[in-house]
Amino acid sequence: MSWHGALVRYWMYDEDSGEAVETKHYFDQICNGDNKQDKEATAALVEALLLSLRRDVPHVTRLTFQSDNASNYQNAYLGLMLPILGEVHGYYVMRYVHSDTQDGKSMLDAHFATASRKVKSWVRQELIEQDRAHGAELSQQVRPLEKSLSKIIDRANDIFYDFPLPLAPLESGFDLKKVPSYRMMALLKTMVLLLLLQVQDLVMAELALSLTNDKTKKAMTTFSGAYILIVMKWSAIHECAMVFSEIVGKTTVMEMKMSLILKSKTNIFWMTIAT
Repeated sequence: MSWHGALVRYWMYDEDSGEAVETKHYFDQICNGDNKQDKEATAALVEALLLSLRRDVPHVTRLTFQSDNASNYQNAYLGLMLPILGEVHGYYVMRYVHSDTQDGKSMLDAHFATASRKVKSWVRQELIEQDRAHGAELSQQVRPLEKSLSKIIDRANDIFYDFPLPLAPLESGFDLKKVPSYRMMALLKTMVLLLLLQVQDLVMAELALSLTNDKTKKAMTTFSGAYILIVMKWSAIHECAMVFSEIVGKTTVMEMKMSLILKSKTNIFWMTIAT
């Protein structure tokens, strides 16, 4: 069993007091039957958090993430996925902050401490102090609920999306200029993520691109009537994080500038799409 939690803090202006009023929401995510706390599980839990946040606090549009220094948070994969998940669910992820070891405890740590005491007290009372027969009876009552619930949430071949997807057939096929801007931004960032995963071990042949020289690599390919020009300066890419800047131009030309923060130095990645 894995237990993951999040604390959401936001401020709203109060006309009566003339001040910003802070509101806190605690989210506890308990995964039964799986105790993994790797980077993929963390990204999935963050997406579940964004879905709950969109339902409970629909007026929030900008997010800043803060985490401790656990290994499942300090990796390039999660740094890449946070802005992509934000764009998919209608959020603009502004920052991702890591707390150092000596920064002290947060309000979320206090929440976990209180909840852990409650759980340990219940376990001690139900499984140790009281009769074991009562625990066995309670387990028999809960087991049918667990089986029926697993049929709904553990299906791998049934994916349900809780947002409407309007379908409008086009006579001329796919038109890049008619793609909504937020979907285009998510598409571009997904393409960059896949590209970085391919070149992480410097396997250039897998890119299927015409690379010119060792210093600057240029390639031209066709994508649904648009031309994608990729200009990259390569070095050893093993651990990196990405800082996405805003996309300028919403109609014909889109330009994305990203900074790859590497171990040794900073490289610049340019991506231009022109119809």
